[in-house]
Amino acid sequence: MGLWRGRCGPCRNRAPGTCGACRVKLNAGEVSMTNDDALTEQDKADGYVLACQAQISSDVTVEA
Repeated sequence: MGLWRGRCGPCRNRAPGTCGACRVKLNAGEVSMTNDDALTEQDKADGYVLACQAQISSDVTVEA
């Protein structure tokens, strides 16, 4: 299950995972992402993920 189902998400007119509007900070837990093009290397290093692309693999805590 994803953090954001993306059915009516902000990327609907673009390829999913490319606008960054759903960027959240992952404070705890683990996710994998199918597309993280909207994140910079610094975003990734700082723990940000794209909610529309995140596939949860454990309990998570996020900060919007």
